[in-house]
Amino acid sequence: MRKFYPQIIILALIISACTSGKKSLEQGNYFDAVIKSVDRLRKNPGHGKSKATLRKAYPIAIGFYEDRIGNLIKSNDPFKWGKTVGSYEAINKMYEEIRRSPGALKVISSPLNYYDKIERAKQMAAEESYSAGVAKLDRNNRNSSKEAYFLFSDADNFVNGYKDVKDKMSEARDYATLKVAVEQIPVPRRYALSGDFFQEKVEEFLHSGWSANQFIRFYSQSEARSERLQDPDHILVLAFDDYSVGNTRIRESTETFERDSVRVGEVTVEGKKQPVF
Repeated sequence: MRKFYPQIIILALIISACTSGKKSLEQGNYFDAVIKSVDRLRKNPGHGKSKATLRKAYPIAIGFYEDRIGNLIKSNDPFKWGKTVGSYEAINKMYEEIRRSPGALKVISSPLNYYDKIERAKQMAAEESYSAGVAKLDRNNRNSSKEAYFLFSDADNFVNGYKDVKDKMSEARDYATLKVAVEQIPVPRRYALSGDFFQEKVEEFLHSGWSANQFIRFYSQSEARSERLQDPDHILVLAFDDYSVGNTRIRESTETFERDSVRVGEVTVEGKKQPVF
C-alpha cells in the first residue's frame, strides 16, 4: 500500500515560501525580494531568512531606482518623466509595505519615500504625454489617433483632468473609431414578430456585447439619422434568409360526445385520455 506523508509535503511548501524572497534577490529582482520578505515578516516577525534577505535587498533596490531616476532625468528620453514616476512609485510601495510590517520595521527602521517629489514628476509626465498626444492627433489619420488616445489617457492618469485632456481623448477616439452603419432588409410579414426580436438582439450585441475592439462603433439606422452620420466607414447589411424559433411539439386532441350521459366528452392529452365534465 502506498503511504503518504503530508507533514513532509507541508514542510516542503513552507521551505519553498521561505526561500522565495531569497531566490528573487539571487535573480536580481530586488523589488520583488523586498516585497516577499516584508510579507513573510508580516506573518512571522521573527523569520530569520526573511530578515537577512530584506536587510540585503532593500538598500540595493533603493540604489537601483535612484540610479535609474538620475539617468532618466539627464536623458533625452521623450517619456522620461513617466518612467521616473514609475521608479518613485516602486520606492513608495516598498515604504508603505515596510511601514505595515512590524517585523520589517525592526530591520529597516527608516524606509525612504519620495512623496515630496512624485507630484512634480507626475505633472511633468502628464505634459510629455499630452504633448506627444497632440502631435499624434495632428497627423489626422486613424492609427495615429489611436496612439493619441492612449497618450492622452496616460496624461489623465498622471494628473486627472490635466488641461483639456478629457476633450482631447474624446476627439482622438472619435477620429480613431471605425464607424459602421447597420442596415436591415425588411422582414417578410410571416416572420415579422420573430424578426423584430432577432433585430433587437443583434443591436443589443452590437452596442453592448461587442468588446473585441473599442475603436469600432455600430450605428442603427435611427442612430445614423439622429447623429447625421453621412459617410460611414463601412455599411453592414443584415438580411433574413430562413430560421426557426424554438422547438415544435405536436399534441393530439380528440373529443367524443354521448347523449343522455353526464360525461360529455374526453380529451386525449399527450397520449392520456382525460374525461371532460
